[in-house]
Amino acid sequence: MPELRDIFKRVRLKSMSPAQAKAFNQIRVCRTSTLGYHSEVCTECGSVDVSYNSCRNRHCPKCQQSAQQEWIEAHPHVHCIVPGGGLSNDGLRFVRSRKKFFIPVKVISKKFRGKFLETSSQN
Repeated sequence: MPELRDIFKRVRLKSMSPAQAKAFNQIRVCRTSTLGYHSEVCTECGSVDVSYNSCRNRHCPKCQQSAQQEWIEAHPHVHCIVPGGGLSNDGLRFVRSRKKFFIPVKVISKKFRGKFLETSSQN
């Protein structure tokens, strides 16, 4: 199975933002001689083990796999779709929100976190 960096080596995209171009190029040269290397020598037999440096880009699947796994294991992580409305007070019908209705992400995330922690502490 080809790695993402191998695919990136063969592809040339025409239009990217500066941030996208930076990530693209870092992933393309990840763990190659372009980024340098470090070596370890066995004190018993003298064999040399060469490891190429990683790009350490947060979008690189190879570099961020362990960091991602640690993050997943340390905090609840939920993706959900929030409808543009809710149930009426009597619970019998769906009431649409106004077209310009929007709850800022920071506000809703604090509210959700509070509700989640309240529920989990009761169990």
